[in-house]
This record gives sequence, structure tokens and C-alpha cells, in this order.
Amino acid sequence: MNTDRKILAVDNDENALYNLRQEIKDIYPSAKIAAFCEVTQVLTYLNEQEHRKLDYAFLDTCLCGLPGIELAKVIREYNPKTKIIFCTEHSENALEAFSVHAAAYLLKPITEDKLRRELNELERMNEEIPEPPRLVVHTFGNFEAFWKDRPLDWERDSLNHTFMICAEKPVTADQG
Repeated sequence: MNTDRKILAVDNDENALYNLRQEIKDIYPSAKIAAFCEVTQVLTYLNEQEHRKLDYAFLDTCLCGLPGIELAKVIREYNPKTKIIFCTEHSENALEAFSVHAAAYLLKPITEDKLRRELNELERMNEEIPEPPRLVVHTFGNFEAFWKDRPLDWERDSLNHTFMICAEKPVTADQG
């Protein structure tokens, strides 16, 4: 798991924010974590261009000055790729949280194990899926067919000829 992350954490409860920051630091030791209790500080922070490219934003849903859902909308405007994770005591806001395409909704208390499982799942979901092997056929000039980037070696010329005819004549669904 890549640990070099840019992370925003916002909670108006200083103890909860401190604990969350420590849990994140245990999982991502080299992460750059900006932690705030005040929404006005967050908005000032986000006004600087270099702070907008966040990997994760951990938000409480109940914040002073601006609800966490509204703050998530602001973050989304700056960077739609930021993964929003709500960390809250209020389960009643879960459906609304997903209206801003939250990546996760965790109920407090947030333990390192709970956070690690969620982050591992998010990282796994963002891994690149390898492209499946494919057949490539060149019909201009010499006829050649490749499977997994290696040329097909025909044992008999009749197989090569049959394959060449099939490759040059597309078949539609209604011919099947």
C-alpha cells in the first residue's frame, strides 16, 4: 500500500481529531496530514492550490459552521478524485453522505483496525486491473496473428488460410 498520501482530517472534537490523526499516521507513516477543528481553517487551507490534490478527506458529518456533507461538496468541487470518508457518531446521515459519493461511512469510535480494513479495501478497489490477453491480427501486407504479443505458429498452411478468411470477413449477429 502506497503510504505517501495527502490527507485532510476535520472534526470539531479535538480528542477525536487527535485520535483519528494518530490512527491515520499508524497506517500511512509518511502521509501529509492536515487536521482541523474549524471549518473556516479548512476553507482557508483549500483556497491554496497545492492543498487541493487530496487523496483522502476524513470528515465528521456534524461540524460547526458548515455540515460535513456541505464541506464534502466543496472538496469535490476542488478535486473530484478525493476519496471522502465520513467518521461520525451519527448513523442517520449515511444516506445523505452517499449523495456526495462518499467512499466510506465509519461510525465512531474509529479504531486502527476498522480504518485499516476500510483503507485496504479502497486501495484494492483502485488497483489497475491488468488488460486481458488479446488476439491481434494484421491483414495488410503479410497475414500475421499474435496471441499475448507472440506470433501464432501455424502447423499447417490450411489452418493459416482458414483463419485468414475468417479474420477478413466480419460476421454479424444476424448471420449467426
